[in-house]
Amino acid sequence: MNYKILLLTALVVFLAACGQQTQSSQNEIETPVSVQELKKSSISKLINTTGTALATYSVELNSEMSGFYNLQTNSTTGKPYKLGDAVKKGQLIIRLEDKEYENGIALESKKLSLEIAEQEQRESSLKQQLQQTMGESSKAIFASGAVTWRKAKDSLIFNTAALLKDLPHLQEKYQTLRKGSRRFLIN
Repeated sequence: MNYKILLLTALVVFLAACGQQTQSSQNEIETPVSVQELKKSSISKLINTTGTALATYSVELNSEMSGFYNLQTNSTTGKPYKLGDAVKKGQLIIRLEDKEYENGIALESKKLSLEIAEQEQRESSLKQQLQQTMGESSKAIFASGAVTWRKAKDSLIFNTAALLKDLPHLQEKYQTLRKGSRRFLIN
């Protein structure tokens, strides 16, 4: 019988618990929603911020001489180069001008030219003295070496100037390009 009472009490408590409704609506959060008609347009958002930008590639320029620098003209903008302009390898950006340095180089060049001319004059004079001393001899022997002076054998050469004068139409037919060579001149 105790068993029946216990079972009956449990059933009453269970039914009583099922009859009570909890207020779950207080726990829900409402989110406001706006609805718009779909249109094709750009999405833009402006953000103002402060930061530091680092270059992908950078170059440090050093000069081996001092002087006044002149910024060269940027070929794309037509204005002097400025910070941030893109440049290509080997492109002239700055030209250094140092008149004192340039004058020093010019002076040294003139001194060297004068010294070369004096040495060539001395060589010519010594050569002439040797030739006069040798007379008709073809060889002179010294303690430190020997000098030979011989006349080259006579030979025949082709006179192209006379041929072209007589037959000028051959020049176009038989001419070939002779590439120029480098010359080193000191003025």
